[in-house]
Amino acid sequence: MFGTDTMPIKLSTVDRAIANHAYDHWAQSLDQYEASPDVSAFSSKFDAFLDDPHLILVRDEMAGFKLFKRKATATPTIRR
Repeated sequence: MFGTDTMPIKLSTVDRAIANHAYDHWAQSLDQYEASPDVSAFSSKFDAFLDDPHLILVRDEMAGFKLFKRKATATPTIRR
């Protein structure tokens, strides 16, 4: 589309610095917005359990959690 030109929009050094600065701040603000609870309010019972181990999990939930912990911490086996 632009061939081999890495800067298809010709800007002075000062204008390029201003554009880069604005782009960096835009990306950071977008990242913060997407991570905010207004956009991503997801939280799971397991997250709450990790924060408060006194929270009661039903038997199936605890079994799944223990299975996950075992598999997550298991040393991988190398098959030949």
